[in-house]
Amino acid sequence: MRIPRAAIAAVSAAAVLSAGAAPAGPFATNIDAVTIERAIALGRSTDTAARQRFHDAYVVRLNDSLLDSLEIVTEFRRVVLATEDRARAGDIGWGARQAADMLQPWRNKVTLILHVTFPPNNAYRSMPRFDIVLYGRAGAAGRIEPLDLLATPRYVSDQPAPPGTPILSGLVQATFAARELNPRAAYLGGIIFEGREVRRVEIDFGDVE
Repeated sequence: MRIPRAAIAAVSAAAVLSAGAAPAGPFATNIDAVTIERAIALGRSTDTAARQRFHDAYVVRLNDSLLDSLEIVTEFRRVVLATEDRARAGDIGWGARQAADMLQPWRNKVTLILHVTFPPNNAYRSMPRFDIVLYGRAGAAGRIEPLDLLATPRYVSDQPAPPGTPILSGLVQATFAARELNPRAAYLGGIIFEGREVRRVEIDFGDVE
């Protein structure tokens, strides 16, 4: 008897949730239709605590006066996040085909998102320069540069900052080619602020899906 794909996805999502929604790891690229269905089922789950535990595994808390956190967005997590957004918007038409279309620009890529907060009396009217690079562990030489870097200033209530107003926070998104990464390895993420490296933090891709 052939089991419907939707049933397989539901069972897989239930298994993830029953395990505390912990990522299976290591992360996969160019994820297939069954994995997309499982990510959608997880994003639609009504167990908000389990979904939060899932997302927490992708976030490194930096506890710094400027640097809040660094989060990992893999293909799988991108589908979960998009599904959650669509569910909040009441989009009943969102499904595997739409998720696969959404993923096309992000295939074989991994994004690191840096969350920053500026002091209330700061003088920044445009986003200062941040860079994010990766260093291999265990004596690996060189550093890995992102394919793309996008910085977005934020203002009140996490809205985009109007021109000429002080920036209160911001996002820095660095997207890397997955082919340059070992999905089972840990790296050091270097955070560079206006040309000076201010922090290195361990990022273990083997712990996320």
